[in-house]
Order: sequence, then structure tokens, then C-alpha cells
Amino acid sequence: KDPTWLFEWGKIAVIGRHVSAMLSSISIFLIYLAAKRFFSPAVGLVAAFLLSFSPWAIQQAHFATTETMLIFFLLLILWLSYKPHKARVYSLLGAVQGLALAAKTTSVLFSVIPLAAIWFLNLDKKTLERQFVKKFLLPRLRATLAFLATAAGTFLIFSPYTLIDRMHFLE
Repeated sequence: KDPTWLFEWGKIAVIGRHVSAMLSSISIFLIYLAAKRFFSPAVGLVAAFLLSFSPWAIQQAHFATTETMLIFFLLLILWLSYKPHKARVYSLLGAVQGLALAAKTTSVLFSVIPLAAIWFLNLDKKTLERQFVKKFLLPRLRATLAFLATAAGTFLIFSPYTLIDRMHFLE
């Protein structure tokens, strides 16, 4: 009920540290899931162990930097990109990408992962030969459009001053 906490740096920093610690903790679980999916459960455990005791990760979480968010979003994008391809997965990937962009614009590079998954996972030679446009090209174009539109929309919702005050954004 007391709005003064919005103006006190010490209280805002504590909130940032809590968010950073939460995202870092979830990232440990996400790196386990991603490594387990791509490699094996043993590799997942090793990856989770290494991330949980990484001095860099601990330091970034302590200082509440955007890097902890970026690691979280990157791992979530990796894990979701390897899921079965359905329309809601592309929209969810777009939303996660948009949030990552709102956190730090350099995360635009993360877009390569879902776009590569859309275009290169589940390639079937027979489908490519017989019904290229109907079964390959159009579904992937729709998925790409859904991903990009959702990412752009989410980015603009969570970072509106990108458009409102474009000059400061471009500095």
C-alpha cells in the first residue's frame, strides 16, 4: 500500500535479485531438461551441476543482471524448439523470444534456434519430393509467420518505448 518502494533503489534491487535467483534456479532445471533431451539424463545432470556451481552464473544472479534472464530464455527456447511441431508451440516460442528481446535486444540471435527447428526438423524426403508446396513450404511459412508475429507483438508489449521513444532506443 506504500508506493515509496518504487523510488528506493535498495528495495528495487532486492526484488531484482529475487527475480534473478528464481530464473537462475529454473535455468538449472531447464538445462537438465534440454541436455537430457538432446543427449542423455547423465549429460543433463552434469550440465545442471556445472551451471549451478558456475561462478559466472552465481555472480550474475547476485547482481541481478539481464544475463540471468537471457540464459533462462535461451534454455527455454532450446527446450521448446525440439518439441513436436504444433501451432501453439510456435506462438509460445514467439512469446519467449519476444520476452528475451524485451530483456536485451542482442537476444535477437536466439531466433536462429526456433527458425532452424521450424525449417529443418522433421524433414521427410518423400514429402519433399511429392508435395513440396502443400506439405512442406506452406506449413513452415505459416509457422515462421506465427513465430515472428508473436515475437514482435510480445516485444512491443513489454518494451513499448522502443517505438514511443525510438531515438533513445537507438542510442
